[in-house]
Amino acid sequence: DDKETTQNLKLTATEILADIDDEAAEAFLFRDEALSIEKLRLAIRRATLTKGYSPVLCASALKGVGIQGVLNAVCDYLPSPNEKNQYDSTGRILAFKVSQDKHRGPLVWLRSYGSSLDAKSPLLNLSREIEKDSDNKKHVQSVIERSTGLFRPFADELLPIERIEPGDIVVASGLRHTVTGETLIPYVKNNKTFPVPLEAIVVPPPVFAQSVEPVRANDYDALERALSILTMDDPSLRLEKVDDSLVISGLGELHLQIAQQRLDRDFKIPVQLGSPEVELRESVINSFSHDDWFRMDRVLGSRILRAALKIAIEPKSSTCASEPLLRLSSQTRSKLVSVAKRDLDLALLDGLKAAVRRGPLEGHPLTDIELTVLDVDLDFVGPDGLDSASLTHCAIRALDNALALARPMLIEPVMRLDLDVTESKLGDVLADLSLKRGALVLHVDTNTREQESFSSRGSGGSMTARVAAHVPLAELLGYATAVRSLTAGEASFTTEYVHHAPVLSYSSSSGSSS
Repeated sequence: DDKETTQNLKLTATEILADIDDEAAEAFLFRDEALSIEKLRLAIRRATLTKGYSPVLCASALKGVGIQGVLNAVCDYLPSPNEKNQYDSTGRILAFKVSQDKHRGPLVWLRSYGSSLDAKSPLLNLSREIEKDSDNKKHVQSVIERSTGLFRPFADELLPIERIEPGDIVVASGLRHTVTGETLIPYVKNNKTFPVPLEAIVVPPPVFAQSVEPVRANDYDALERALSILTMDDPSLRLEKVDDSLVISGLGELHLQIAQQRLDRDFKIPVQLGSPEVELRESVINSFSHDDWFRMDRVLGSRILRAALKIAIEPKSSTCASEPLLRLSSQTRSKLVSVAKRDLDLALLDGLKAAVRRGPLEGHPLTDIELTVLDVDLDFVGPDGLDSASLTHCAIRALDNALALARPMLIEPVMRLDLDVTESKLGDVLADLSLKRGALVLHVDTNTREQESFSSRGSGGSMTARVAAHVPLAELLGYATAVRSLTAGEASFTTEYVHHAPVLSYSSSSGSSS
């Protein structure tokens, strides 16, 4: 029976490949037979290299199931850089992973796209070499790294090497500042011409947060260090301290569970996670710009803080809760430059950055806004003239005042839900989504190929439907258990972040008060 099932699966694979591979077409159309396993593997490779076929593999990162199959598929189906012998003439190197070694510390996994260099050669981090302030003015801040060793990974061993060649994948120790997704090049002193960094990883904003605490009280410092290493490896994982507690944020419950398992497995630190909370943000509904000065005049200790600013706020259309855009007008910048004190513009920006971390409604970070300092009054100053402390405090208070007039709102992450369910349970699922979870149902499809394979696993081969909907993430907490109970296990679903949208309770109250 197993032999017959295997033969049928091979024949099905040969039929699919026959559309795009000559050898598979000849076997299926003219001989009505399946390719052997080895010939199937080669046919899949040819189809993959021509981008006519995309192998799909099932695996679980949480349980470590199917990982070997994914690694084998990489070797069997994907091209090696040595096959084309086409390398990057700029010598760029991609840092694609950070791991932890108990003896060597953080290890950065590197892929060379064109560099040949010795193990002790210095590297320049391109991703941090040029930073942009709010006016897109470039400030050079070179980050030069020196590795303490290069290694070639071989199974679970690291073999020391003296040199990296184009196309190599190596592991470097001693890189203190480089994180996943950043670009390195060989450092050449006095070189002022740099290539464009490799495309950075697009990191969606975190949508879930959970407090984390060690099971053993004396592991707190070790836990903080371990979490810092995990955030270097995974840019979508965030760490912050809230009231002396550690809070991690990520892309979902599974994401944070994987972090919990890694802490236990890789760092030997068992931890407990608090209840998951959805990461809310705050934004504004209206624009705000005013010709009047916002003046601050207060005494802080023995100092008199005095400054006056004009600011404007604009809501910014975005699909992924982007960071606030902070600007200084050319008039503001020129006035600050005219003052014989350095870094006043940085002090003003520091005040704005501090202010946008806590919104006026519930203290969540502000997002999707453009904030511009239109003008600064050089006559309204303290006895010591305009100083950094006055500008910083005035920026914080001016923004608080402007936000109240721009009608702040709470926004929450919204997910796209794709759910396969038997038609007999479709009505219950739709009622649950619409009435209980505030979902916007996009469409219901009963004629997809995937549903046929799903229905064969359902009860009696009944027809199935695919539901697509936008659902607030807060309503999906525990949804896997709920839908399993609702459908007697005859449903499966996936979710994907779409955008942030106003929280209904706040938007409705805002509308009624206007």
